[in-house]
Amino acid sequence: MDVATRQVDRTELLDELLAGVEGPLRSGRERLVNELLDQGYDAATLREARRQDRLAVLLLDDAMHESAVLSAREVADVCRMGVDDVLRASRLLGMLVPDADTRAYDELSCDALQTVQLARAFGLSEDTVDEMLVVLGRHMSKLAADIEIVVGNALGRPGDTEYELAHRYADAARVLAPSAAPLVAGAFTAHLRDRMRDIFVTAAEAEFGSLHAVANVAVAFVDVVGFTSLGERVDAGELKSIATRLVDVAFATITPGVRLVKELGDAILLISRDAPELVRALSAIQDAFGELPDAHPIHSGVAYGVAYMGGADVYGAPANLASRITDLAPSGSIWADTHLVEACGEFRWTPLGRRAIKGADEPVEVFRLDGVQ
Repeated sequence: MDVATRQVDRTELLDELLAGVEGPLRSGRERLVNELLDQGYDAATLREARRQDRLAVLLLDDAMHESAVLSAREVADVCRMGVDDVLRASRLLGMLVPDADTRAYDELSCDALQTVQLARAFGLSEDTVDEMLVVLGRHMSKLAADIEIVVGNALGRPGDTEYELAHRYADAARVLAPSAAPLVAGAFTAHLRDRMRDIFVTAAEAEFGSLHAVANVAVAFVDVVGFTSLGERVDAGELKSIATRLVDVAFATITPGVRLVKELGDAILLISRDAPELVRALSAIQDAFGELPDAHPIHSGVAYGVAYMGGADVYGAPANLASRITDLAPSGSIWADTHLVEACGEFRWTPLGRRAIKGADEPVEVFRLDGVQ
């Protein structure tokens, strides 16, 4: 193909990719597309990127893959393990590696797989190692998605075109991505250390040889009132801001004896083996959230009983009951069941009588918190 023909093809492709974009945005996209073509991107790839609104992240994609210089076959040689074992571990972690020769790994991948071998050598079963990899992959995927949004939002500048944003994303990846591993490792170690407060092993569990992780625990939900209806009146960004502020207030308020287990959109789930401490935290969250500018009202439900506290969640009757009681509690109030009140008798409670609870065989006695000491 001669130079003139290639130029006509590029012009036609540019016209196609720039359709519907005007002013500075058009100039920025034209500059970016020309740069991508000069770097070797083909027309089909660019057309698909435009269809998916990914033109501005192609350079970021390149930057993130620069460190992926090893194939599964090469990692297997370094770690002295089978290629199939490397690919299987990748699948358990949620990584989609098409074959043994695709360069999808870096030096940290070797360190990670050597840790897996160390776990096996220490005596952990294959099933345990597999479960560990699945859990790790699930949480790392969520972490990566969350960080992607946080950093992506922060890097945008008013007046940007796709050209400036594409280069800022790629530059940030080259500078910040290498620091992600020590940041994540440090945070993980700190949280693992903090989790020691919640770990318990009964004599029976020691004899039996496995953890049941069952204990009496106070479980509470804190929920933004009318969040669903808010979605019909405000945009998604404001909804996310409301939910994020609730989480921020909770983390700034709760004491070491209370753990924020998870976020559920407009609600948070808290647990503690110290029932009075959890109630104090709920009261503090209620007060602190109410002091925020344009704060939306919240309500809470809390219950006490035997629950399974294994892993990063809590299961059992008190969790289900706390959720149902939250649904009943009016705006600005904290409601509880009888067992919770018995565990927190030093506080001021008002009995509200028996209420029908979805899923309960019979009505449940509920109480309103009127004050903590």
